[in-house]
Amino acid sequence: MSVKTVLIADNLPEFLNARKEFLELAGYKVVTAANPRDARLVLEKGVVQLAIIDIRLEYDEDVSDDSGITLAIEESHHYIPKILL
Repeated sequence: MSVKTVLIADNLPEFLNARKEFLELAGYKVVTAANPRDARLVLEKGVVQLAIIDIRLEYDEDVSDDSGITLAIEESHHYIPKILL
């Protein structure tokens, strides 16, 4: 069975590092992104089988920040399953 690749997109480095380590120990290859632009680039390449995306991907303190949701619904990568946190 081939190794599955997961994207984790979150603007908090400590969250990214902890989740990356956890998923790698479970046998996944993990790609991280700290902002919507970097996450979009990864998704557009089509190299991931799952994306875990923070809803407030740009500004955690801004309750109106829906950058993660916007990223998740973009047409260019609609075939990739996503989990929003």
